[in-house]
Amino acid sequence: MTPTLGFEDVEAQLLAADAAGIAAPADVISAFVFYVEDFYGLSPQVNAALHRQPAFEEIRDAIRQALARREEKLVDSTPAAFAEYVASSALDDQFVEGLVRNARWALDHKDLFSSYQTLSSMCESALGGSSYVCTLLDRVLADLATHPLFATHPVGAQLRLFFRRVRFMALRGTARPLELVLPGDDIQWVDSVKDAIGYRTELLGLSDEERARLIEAWSAVDWDGTLGIDDAFECEVARASIEDRPWSELADLVSKTSFHRLEQGEKGNRTMSRVFARGESLDARIALADSLVAFASAHRAAGKDARSIVVAAITAHLDGRKLTGALGKALKKPAAKTAKQSQRAAD
Repeated sequence: MTPTLGFEDVEAQLLAADAAGIAAPADVISAFVFYVEDFYGLSPQVNAALHRQPAFEEIRDAIRQALARREEKLVDSTPAAFAEYVASSALDDQFVEGLVRNARWALDHKDLFSSYQTLSSMCESALGGSSYVCTLLDRVLADLATHPLFATHPVGAQLRLFFRRVRFMALRGTARPLELVLPGDDIQWVDSVKDAIGYRTELLGLSDEERARLIEAWSAVDWDGTLGIDDAFECEVARASIEDRPWSELADLVSKTSFHRLEQGEKGNRTMSRVFARGESLDARIALADSLVAFASAHRAAGKDARSIVVAAITAHLDGRKLTGALGKALKKPAAKTAKQSQRAAD
């Protein structure tokens, strides 16, 4: 028999009972089980609330039976969000292997873009699995950690950022660690704050406190205004100007800026030119430029344009000084190329 309560009303009553710390009414639980059999999904918040119900074991068994009837109606209709309730290693393995296969393809081809939509769709359908799905993500990451490019290539960093934000979304309704989506070790590969928090902010389920902390943390590293914080959080962020920020703080932030941000900042607001036009000692500015060029050179194709921008921005202030290190090598390359071209022309 179809419940009198609609699915959204059922979810709302489950969450209200959880917030009040009481058992949800039996008819609400029965209605939820009905909708599970009727091919409805599972959100992370509702799953977390179900786990806190006094009769969770009975609820789990009822959902498992509903899923079995659902499969009888339509084979392979159970999404990974229900993996814990199905308790089937086959479903777990299918989910893990699918993510590993697509992520490894991205690493092998050094191209996340072509795999992203598949990875995103698979993970979005599994978000309702909450803490259990996070254990499956641990298996995925353990496998990817054995790939030689996972720890060293930009695509590896992009995958780490992706799986961190998926984990954060899956843990809605629990005491989740905000550090998953705060500036971290992979900040040099963050082109936009959405690379860290996700491109659909409605899936984050942020509390007012979480939102405020994210805005504060990401604003602190957005020295050049290229992270898109205003757009992502629909707010206005005030930031110190490049000319007024203390040099030690500015140099640290610039050194953690992605290649794409360096390129976009210089193109739109001459950010690197303004950094190197500061009044600090030339040695300090050269040291920063050298570290940026060294990192960009280590990543060749990905860092090529950013390296050129840094070299062009610092060159105007060198006053003929001869340099060593990565910056010195980068300055010699154009001259060497020109000499070769002249020789070919003479021949």
